[in-house]
Amino acid sequence: MLRVATSLPPYNRTKEVLVLGAGFSKAISSIFPTTDELGTRAAERSSRLHIFKNADREFKHGNFEGWLSRIAEAQPHLSEKENSANYALFVEMKGLIVEILSACEWSACTSAAPGWLFELLAILHFRRASVITFNYDNLVEIGVASMPLWRDGSAPQIAAADILGDTPPAASATVGLDGVLEKLSPTFRLRKLHGSLNWFAASDDSIGATLRRAPVLSTFLVPRQYTEQERERELPGREPFLVPPSTTKSAFYRNPIMREIWRGAFRDLRQADRISLLGYSLPSADLVFNGLLQEAFQTAGTSNEEGLTLDVVNTSPEPVLERLGLMDEIYAEQAQVSKSIKQFVRDYATRSSADCVQAMQYMNHERSQENRIFIPWGSQLINAPYPTSPLRPISASEGVRESDGALVLTIETPGQTVIDGIKLSDIREQLASAKLIVLRPDNANGQETLIIGAWSYPADEHHIPQIVLAPGGPIKEI
Repeated sequence: MLRVATSLPPYNRTKEVLVLGAGFSKAISSIFPTTDELGTRAAERSSRLHIFKNADREFKHGNFEGWLSRIAEAQPHLSEKENSANYALFVEMKGLIVEILSACEWSACTSAAPGWLFELLAILHFRRASVITFNYDNLVEIGVASMPLWRDGSAPQIAAADILGDTPPAASATVGLDGVLEKLSPTFRLRKLHGSLNWFAASDDSIGATLRRAPVLSTFLVPRQYTEQERERELPGREPFLVPPSTTKSAFYRNPIMREIWRGAFRDLRQADRISLLGYSLPSADLVFNGLLQEAFQTAGTSNEEGLTLDVVNTSPEPVLERLGLMDEIYAEQAQVSKSIKQFVRDYATRSSADCVQAMQYMNHERSQENRIFIPWGSQLINAPYPTSPLRPISASEGVRESDGALVLTIETPGQTVIDGIKLSDIREQLASAKLIVLRPDNANGQETLIIGAWSYPADEHHIPQIVLAPGGPIKEI
């Protein structure tokens, strides 16, 4: 019988929401444009350049999103002919956006992803965080497909359907051997508020009946395009579904699927103890989200004694802080500011590791000392326990490092035979003074990995009680 793993609950586990903007994608690959750069590139390719005024061919200061919203919706001061011309321009611009970003996505996948992306995804998966994005690209989904994130205690591997909650539904439903739709695995939730490059719907669909999600086929280092022939076969008569930032009266937000996605985002933000804005500049054109965020601030952080923590991670944070100040000067003044997403992820991993220490300290006092400590093995990027793959025991402890308070655990190298490894009781005193936990192979060339969580497996007639550590990055074979 399969044993069900449970994550060890840290004392200060917070409800975390990350909001991703164009700067997040650009941090993964510099080939991605900022929002205004995207608009300028699309304008330069437009067959309707005569419609653009000279000043409109180069967008600055977030103007592209406002301009896109205006041409997407009929304006009361314009004639029917002028509104029709604007909408035709919007349809063309939407196609150009898909073309430009798809090319960027392909190019990004020809190279390896930055290590911090995999570290971030591992933390999000373990902590069941919520991620809200305005980006049309699929870099988060591609990152998940590029690393083995396993469901707690069992297969299958985490996939795009899991992080999206299968919303919108896939073009072709996945059915198991018993003829039943496969269940979603627990992981973090990704909510794409402005649609996606791989979402398609009929142009006249106002109720969301035809909105479907095409598969993401690429992984980092192995790009694969979803071809037009595949789209014609699986999603006939449908067009890319991209939502411009607009007012609440927009027809895009009357789509029930999009309304459900937005409601989920609002619920997550209202319940959040920590909100992190990563590469998101709070553009004034996005009236819907600005209003949503302002309302969410009224209740966010109320379940935490320390209140709401706000992170602003942006290469140019000053305009973001200024806009936040218009909402509530308290949050703008208390915001934790960083210009580097990589540094934010490192700090996030450190917080997660500290939580793991607290959880194991709790086990030290309240639970069995016979739990033996393991690390999942068998892949260069294992980030959650998978019982049918080998679990390698932690072979020794080097004690608590003075420089950073990290408890350093070592793992057996090939050729060694460590049957039992160490027990929780073996490191009881060391845990009491530790701040973090790191793991490294018992080899001078081994790569040190920060532990960002742990799962507990109960004992049964075939197994001893186990603690399986969750690494926040790659564990490379020696």
